Amino acid sequence: MSRRTFKVKKKLNGPQNYRKWSDYAIGDLILGTFVGIHEDKKYGKEHFKMKVMDAQFKDGTGDDFEDKILVLNACGSLSKAMEGVEEGQVFQVEYLGMAEMEAGNYAGKEAHSVEVSIMEEDDTEGVEAQDESDSL
Repeated sequence: MSRRTFKVKKKLNGPQNYRKWSDYAIGDLILGTFVGIHEDKKYGKEHFKMKVMDAQFKDGTGDDFEDKILVLNACGSLSKAMEGVEEGQVFQVEYLGMAEMEAGNYAGKEAHSVEVSIMEEDDTEGVEAQDESDSL
């Protein structure tokens, strides 16, 4: 009887990296793939795990996170935006700083604010190169 072989389909655990929102500067960007949820049993919150493709931090530490799993701590604007991101999608997070909450239980208090964008590969460079070669 032949022996069956297997390959890794998806890693379910491994080293994870954390960065507090207070360590971010306005305009810091992170680009990566959504790989899952990290459940915080102590506070009952869901945090978001991304495999970092590119990180541009004003403090110069972005390279430290590339090709690693980064856990993005839950905050209202991130949690709301991540409802539209599916596992495996490439997305970008831009830190916008602190903003005063306008409604809800915490109205009047400041909270971290982020902008989340679903990304896709820009293949316009290939199109421009093709257009140029067509005109030759």
